[in-house]
Amino acid sequence: MLMVCAAQQNRHSRSLTRRPWRADDDRRRDVNRRHRMNDLKATTRRNTASHLGGSSRRAFVGSAAGWLAGAMGSAALPSWASDSGSQPIRVVVPFAAGGSTDALARLFALHLGKHLKAVTLVENAPGASGTLGVQKVMRAPADGRTLLLGITGSQLIAPALLPTATYTSEKDFIPIGRIAQTGVLVLANGQFAGSTVADMVAESKKSKVPLAYGTWGSGSGGHLVMESVRQHTGMALDQVPYKGEAPVMQAMLGGELAWGTAAASMALLQHVQSGKIKGLGISGGKRWSRLPEVKTFEEQGIPQVPASWFGVFVTKGTAPSVVQRLRQAFDAVYVDPQVHQSLRSLGLDPDPISTAAFTEQIRREADIWRTLVVSSGAKAV
Repeated sequence: MLMVCAAQQNRHSRSLTRRPWRADDDRRRDVNRRHRMNDLKATTRRNTASHLGGSSRRAFVGSAAGWLAGAMGSAALPSWASDSGSQPIRVVVPFAAGGSTDALARLFALHLGKHLKAVTLVENAPGASGTLGVQKVMRAPADGRTLLLGITGSQLIAPALLPTATYTSEKDFIPIGRIAQTGVLVLANGQFAGSTVADMVAESKKSKVPLAYGTWGSGSGGHLVMESVRQHTGMALDQVPYKGEAPVMQAMLGGELAWGTAAASMALLQHVQSGKIKGLGISGGKRWSRLPEVKTFEEQGIPQVPASWFGVFVTKGTAPSVVQRLRQAFDAVYVDPQVHQSLRSLGLDPDPISTAAFTEQIRREADIWRTLVVSSGAKAV
C-alpha cells in the first residue's frame, strides 16, 4: 500500500539482516543520549554559553519510549523473567512493517514489557493474507512467550477464504484482549450529490449497468462489507479489486472510479475532509469519531456489518495462570490515557471490552464472515 523509493527499499532490505526490534532499544538510546548531552553541557559551562540543538527520533517508536515513564510503572506485575528464564516475549505481526497493525504491536509490546518486566520483541511475518504469521505462532510452544497481533482479516476471513489456512481463531487461539476496532466505509466521488447508502441505491436503479466499486482485493473486508450491503439493498454492483487501499483512493481521486471502499484511517480522512471523496456509511456499531456525520450501516437499516478489530492472542494450550497474567498486563496497559492518545493519533477510537465479550464477539462474527465469503464468491488470488 505504500510507495517506497529505491533508496528506502535498500535501507529496508539491510534492516532485515539485523536482530528484531526490542521494546527497550529506544529507552537505551535515550539514556545514552542523555549522558552525551550532560557531557556537552558540562563542557559548555566551562567555556561559553551556547545553544544546544535538538535531537530527532522516529515519530512513533521514539514517542512510545517516552510513554514508559508514565504513571503505569508503579502498577507493574511481578517479573515475567523470573518465571520464564531469559527468553524474551515475541509479538508476531502477520503483516509487513510500517502499517497500523505493526504500529499497534510496537505500542503494546513496549507497555507489556514494562508491566511484565520482560524483554519484548516485535517480529513481522507477512504473507498469504496474514496466515503465514498466524501459523508461525501456532507452531511455537504454548508457553505465553509468543503472542499474536491478529486482526479480523487474519483470524476470521482468511480461514474461510484460503484452503491453506489450517486454523480457526475460535478453536486454536485464546484472546488476551481487543485493542481497537476500525470500520470500513463505502465511498463515493466527492461530486456525488448524495450522502447515504440509500442515495447510492437510488443511483444504481437509474444506471443501466452495475455500479463499479473498488476494493483492496477479492475477499477483503471492503469486498465483504459491500456484499452485505448488496444483499440488504438489492443494488447491482461490480467489484473492481486493486492491490491495496491506496490504489483505490488514487483511482477515485483520478476519476477512474466513482465508488469505493476503505478502512477508516488518517489517510482516508484527509481526502474526505478535502471534499474529494465522500463517506456514505461505515461498518460497526458506532460512528467514527473523526467523521461523526457518516452514519453506520445499522443506522441506515443494513444489519450485520461488523467492524474490523485488532487483538492480542496466544495459542490454545497455554496455561490458565499464564493467560490470566497476560490479561492483567493487557488491562493495565489499556487504562493508560497516553495509550488512548496514541490510538487516536492512528485514527482509532479506544473501545474497552472484557475478554469474555471479545471471545463472544469472535464466535458471533466468525459465522457472519464465513457466510459472506461464500455468498460473495470471493476467491483467493
